[in-house]
Amino acid sequence: MNFSPIKKNREVLINTAPAMRYDFKMDFTAWQKQAREKLVELLGIDMMIPTEPSFTIVSKTSIETYDETVYSIASEKNYSFTSTLRTPKGVSGKLPVAICLFGHADDLLQSVDGTDGRDLCKQALDRGYASLSVEQRSFDNCFAVRDITPEEAPTRTTWCACYRSSMRAFLLGRTTIGERVWDIMRSLDALLANFDNIDDENIVIVGNNGNGTAAYYAAAVDERIGAVIASNGVATYESSIATFSHCVCNYIPNVASYFDMGDFGGLIAPRKLVLVGTIKDNWFPERGLRAAYAMIEKLYAAAGASDNSKLVINDGERRFDPHAWELIK
Repeated sequence: MNFSPIKKNREVLINTAPAMRYDFKMDFTAWQKQAREKLVELLGIDMMIPTEPSFTIVSKTSIETYDETVYSIASEKNYSFTSTLRTPKGVSGKLPVAICLFGHADDLLQSVDGTDGRDLCKQALDRGYASLSVEQRSFDNCFAVRDITPEEAPTRTTWCACYRSSMRAFLLGRTTIGERVWDIMRSLDALLANFDNIDDENIVIVGNNGNGTAAYYAAAVDERIGAVIASNGVATYESSIATFSHCVCNYIPNVASYFDMGDFGGLIAPRKLVLVGTIKDNWFPERGLRAAYAMIEKLYAAAGASDNSKLVINDGERRFDPHAWELIK
């Protein structure tokens, strides 16, 4: 006899066949259109109303090897955030851009000078990209709770902040991960509208941990993104967020009724996709990543682009793998 609702819900999920999984019979492009529209609905992006961006330059700084521009925009009425554009010096013509997303709030400070693979912006700049770092909801200056006390937050304060914001979003048919994808899209709108040195046909997105997940969903929704490296943030729902206690920003109500996470790789195809994982990852386990990638391989084959998806499994810690950049060329 089972008295655990957690076990019951996991059992239901395991036995649920995703209703909008590609059946390898219908036209692939038609399926992509329908599936992308459904993903936008599930993320709650269709609930978000564009507003005038109120683009504002916050600061400009010249560093030894790059120039830095911080700008703010309003992505919704009464909600603004900042993004930082860094462009390498000594490079002429239109620049490819890498949207660099960080796993946690503390990674932002290490985006240029960090170690252990956290210096995403430096990695991009060293490879000739302009880097665009986008503040994400519940991280950085968009941190949802600043005055919380240790007694009120027995777990990590970033989790607590994300929890409270996400629960309010669920009440409205929205999701935190959807809000993050929306802000990425709006920041990209502002970038392309206000900087004439950016190549709009050479846009990549890279992310680690929770923002590996955000990078993956953003590329599935926004076809302007030409390539994606999603690190330590993709696995089947059964193996990861339905098994382990995760940050609530990973959850999308009712998504498992329609898709599993590997299905969204089909929305990125035929664009280049690199998934990175590690055998030590307990949140997005290797077995779940491999299972998701097995579906992705089939979808890329259906799109006639089998060579454009790659899987990298490392034996180290859950860090972004700089070698992955070579796989999206």
